[in-house]
Amino acid sequence: MSSRLHSPAIPQRHSIRWLRTPVAHGVLLLCSGLATPVWADSSRSYDIAIVPPVMAASAPQEPASGPTVIEANQIEGQVDLDVTATGAAIIRQPGTVVQGETLHYSIPANEVTATGDVRIERDGNVYQGEQLQLQLDTQSGSFDNVEMELQRNGGLARAGKIEFIDGSHSIGHDMIYSTCRRADRQQGDWNPAWYIRGEKIIIDTEADEGYVENGALVFYGVPILPIPGGLGFPLSDKRRSGLLPPTFSLGTEDGFEVAVPYYFNIAPNRDATVMPTLYSNRGVDLYGQFRYLEDTYAGSLQGNFLPGDNLRDNQNRWHYIFQHAQTFPSVPERYGQFKLDMHLERVSDDNYWRDFYNFDSRNTLLSERTFSSNMQLGWKKDDWSGFIRNEKWQTLQQPDEIVPPYDKTPQLHLNYTRDDVRGFDLLLDLDHTRFRADSSLARYPDGDRSYARARASYPWVRPWGYVVPALEVNARHYSTDTAMANGKRSDSVVIPTATLDSSLVFERDTQMFSRSVRQTLEPRLFLAYTPYREQNHLPAYDSWLKDFNLSSIFSANPFSGNDRIADTRAATLGVTSRLYDNADGAELANLTFAARKQLKTRRVQLDEHDTPDSNSFSNLLLDGTVNWTPQWSTRASMQWDPEIGRTMRGVIGGSYTPGPYRSITAHYRHQRERTEQIDVGWQWPLNDLWGSQDVEKPAGQGLGPGRWYTVGRLFYSLQESRLVESIVGLEYDSCCWIGRIALHRKAIQHQPSKMDNRIMFQLEFNGLSRLGSSPVRTFTDNIPNYQLLRDRRNSSGSPF
Repeated sequence: MSSRLHSPAIPQRHSIRWLRTPVAHGVLLLCSGLATPVWADSSRSYDIAIVPPVMAASAPQEPASGPTVIEANQIEGQVDLDVTATGAAIIRQPGTVVQGETLHYSIPANEVTATGDVRIERDGNVYQGEQLQLQLDTQSGSFDNVEMELQRNGGLARAGKIEFIDGSHSIGHDMIYSTCRRADRQQGDWNPAWYIRGEKIIIDTEADEGYVENGALVFYGVPILPIPGGLGFPLSDKRRSGLLPPTFSLGTEDGFEVAVPYYFNIAPNRDATVMPTLYSNRGVDLYGQFRYLEDTYAGSLQGNFLPGDNLRDNQNRWHYIFQHAQTFPSVPERYGQFKLDMHLERVSDDNYWRDFYNFDSRNTLLSERTFSSNMQLGWKKDDWSGFIRNEKWQTLQQPDEIVPPYDKTPQLHLNYTRDDVRGFDLLLDLDHTRFRADSSLARYPDGDRSYARARASYPWVRPWGYVVPALEVNARHYSTDTAMANGKRSDSVVIPTATLDSSLVFERDTQMFSRSVRQTLEPRLFLAYTPYREQNHLPAYDSWLKDFNLSSIFSANPFSGNDRIADTRAATLGVTSRLYDNADGAELANLTFAARKQLKTRRVQLDEHDTPDSNSFSNLLLDGTVNWTPQWSTRASMQWDPEIGRTMRGVIGGSYTPGPYRSITAHYRHQRERTEQIDVGWQWPLNDLWGSQDVEKPAGQGLGPGRWYTVGRLFYSLQESRLVESIVGLEYDSCCWIGRIALHRKAIQHQPSKMDNRIMFQLEFNGLSRLGSSPVRTFTDNIPNYQLLRDRRNSSGSPF
């Protein structure tokens, strides 16, 4: 039983609704007489049950559940066979919407053919073209002269023909793909700044990746990366295996450098990267990295191997880092928590740090000459904690010899910390360490050191200030392989220390520069007493003199580590004043003065040959910051010697940050008889010069398309009257691509002076990948307040 459906001569839009149901229900509804002739009247909708066709073996997908709805200006056809809709026709099924001037829908085949300004929406992706044939159950078919928009990344494509394989896979013939958007009110054809073109481009929306065959990456009409065979590319930040774009740079020392990385997405919690790098002046460097992440452990292994370095007499060069962290939740809770940490790092030779100082993101920046390899098993339960550590150092002895740190083979440490025991804070440290070092470079013999440190304090804290008396006892025992400076191979020392730390807080509300503020005055007095005990003959395995600053001046011991406890009879007086905004509580300014009075000349020295400092007054420390407005920030710090009436060292500087991507910083640094330097850093949009207005965009998305930015930092030595390091770069944001170029000039040797110049250039195609050598790490490491034009730090995509 079938009937022709004729539209009555009325101007209303018409719709028919089919309810796709299981077979048994469909037969029941048909037998109920629902297939009788009806008018397609806009004031009514009809539920017509259709028995779904048998699915082919090649298309095992389940049919869409839910109704099929057809709307058009005119609808006619046989209810149980086919329907033809004309005039702004639309057919809807769950997950799919097809629009066109004319739609022909075959009901038994569940297939639609559309012509005339056809548009499809499938799972948020939009396709527009001339002629469509689509099987709605399998989502297979073909589409001619198509433009496509992907929901996930906003990517656009144009093809002569698209073959739909299923709901997630399609093949575009003579296709181009780009993430460049059509400009607002743009007339004519879509003409992206960059695109991928190919004879075939496979789009896999399920895996969020594409694959191009026999194509090229085209930039402003110029093919810059040919793809003669096939190459995959991402449709989102989702990780995927494949060849990554090459990187390249140019330096005066290494010459031309080009690297071709390959990324392996082994599993959601494991990946690897292999990257050969060609240095025109050195040879081929092979780099690899493997990373893993599990519920209870994580780590990475990376290394480089450069066989036969041409600049180092064909010496083999290598470097590796292994890091691992693991917890042991399977241990019963009554035994506490255990954690294993490992860090192993070594390089091939003493010159490695000088030759490979400027590593990119695939390596650790090597600017130090000491490398630690250590393993530590930690434990914690309630107020107790401890660890067992084995640590060995590699010290690079070029261009001159330096004293190496001592290996700890092993170190056993136990700590007890508990606060507020009837008002007292308690601490106990117990430690035993075996120290070893190269006897030809070390100052002290190898040996064992055991120490115990106990501390009890009683913090008395009130709104008007605090008073904290404390008593500490430090006991140490040494046993050395050879005799110490006093001729003994074993010695002990026990040293008590008493301290009193106190401060008052005075406040007042006042007006400054028409602003309501709260001003504080906070005097602080710190008293310390430690009796003299002879220690200059004992080894100083892990102690050194602290830097003189506002932290160390309020401590009892001027030495760090556990080998030197200075004899102290001293009083430190400091005064701090702060300004707070009464409106929001923000700190607007602070200024601190501090000085120490040594009541008796300190006799304990780091080395027995050091000369005691007989000055009773320390240098005066001054430190202040002003943040009166969010845009301006200034800071000054100075160490002044009252005996000679001159500044020993100081820093003065500030920054101006009026908005996103606008920042200027400048500092003057001085250390008497050592350095005197000015450094200036900036990031600023050049479009400000011709009055361009910023575009309202989310944070980390730049200031709008067509923007130029200048970035840089300059270090100028007043003593040498020259630039000792400089970074100058330009960035251009076109919205769908970013270009960067930077020159980094740095001293790699001082005597005689030797500079290395490196040029870095990069094209970043948004939503696709990057070409060139990225200067971004150089910018972020060296330029204060630098902001990325595309900040993906909050995303969960690929780390590459």
